[in-house]
Amino acid sequence: MIPVGLYVHVPFCLKECPYCAFYKMPYDKGRSATFVDYLLLEMEQYRDRYGRIDVDTLFFGGGTPNVLSKEQMTRIMTGIHSNFNVMPTAEFSMEMNPGIHSQSKLQFFKDVGVNRVSVGAQSFDQKVLDDYGRNHSVEDTVSFVHQVADVGFENVSVDIIFGHSNHSTENVITSLQYVGDLKVPHVALYGLTILEGTPFHQMGMTIDDDVQGDQYGLIQEHLAQLDYVQYEVSNFSLEGFQCRHNIKYWTLQPTIGLGAGAHSYFNGVRYNNALDLERYLSSLPNKLPPLSALPPNWNDFISVRLRYCFPIYFEEIDLNYNMRFFEQYKNPLHELDQNGFIKLSSDNFVVTQKGFSVLDEVTCFLLN
Repeated sequence: MIPVGLYVHVPFCLKECPYCAFYKMPYDKGRSATFVDYLLLEMEQYRDRYGRIDVDTLFFGGGTPNVLSKEQMTRIMTGIHSNFNVMPTAEFSMEMNPGIHSQSKLQFFKDVGVNRVSVGAQSFDQKVLDDYGRNHSVEDTVSFVHQVADVGFENVSVDIIFGHSNHSTENVITSLQYVGDLKVPHVALYGLTILEGTPFHQMGMTIDDDVQGDQYGLIQEHLAQLDYVQYEVSNFSLEGFQCRHNIKYWTLQPTIGLGAGAHSYFNGVRYNNALDLERYLSSLPNKLPPLSALPPNWNDFISVRLRYCFPIYFEEIDLNYNMRFFEQYKNPLHELDQNGFIKLSSDNFVVTQKGFSVLDEVTCFLLN
């Protein structure tokens, strides 16, 4: 069994953002205690069925993971090391929001093993932050990024949302200029989507695809000028700072998600935990996959693999999926290549920056 990526979904937020569709709830001391108790029980279910699985990446997401107390984080990390085999070279990422942290707590997170920080900046334009309902300011974010560096974190990412119809090109440029000035080595982009059940959806907000597409192209161009390499449709990094955990998702490597609402792909099975903190554990045993890995699904693979900007080799596809890929998809591959959406070589192909802007359409050409 190859090492897995372990994801922990922390569902607590100090404030609900109007665009967010992730499973979340207001932070509460009692609920957070229940969360930790159940998380430890969930880890034991995995250990009892599969033994101590090797883990080479960890990612705490949410929600807002840095609302957890030091005691709670210590209990979670003790549970992870007791029930899984965390490898010494593991990448350990944690999402953190600015404005709620002290430098001493940052040092604590570093001491328990966090070595990569993903900062929920969302924008470096105050008008944009206000429209997105964030509870921090641009100054909070800048100060926090400096604190992260002062503690000794070198592997740092910032999240940037784009595509709001009321926000101009100048708003986007402002954020990109801050990214360059702060020399943050990784940028994760999020095109605004209006999902059912979110406050933005209830307000009747819509997205202008042309505006969002233009902003996406602008961001690609600007970040390239700052020496960031686009290694995935929504992720850019300086050399050597790609997120190892997220690469697992795009290359269909095994990942286990812990916590209510978390998603997993393990032993060839994709499954998710129920969206209920108090009840999700009761249904989990019926979802855990068999001990023997199932063969991978082609449509599942190609849908996520195309996001990752690394050549897809025909020989590897033929071996893993028992198919003659190039012969089967020769015509759509040539069509995509002629239109500049992929770069086709004799033994591989890769999606281009132009192709990333219409990735859903490119994917449809290659599904069974």
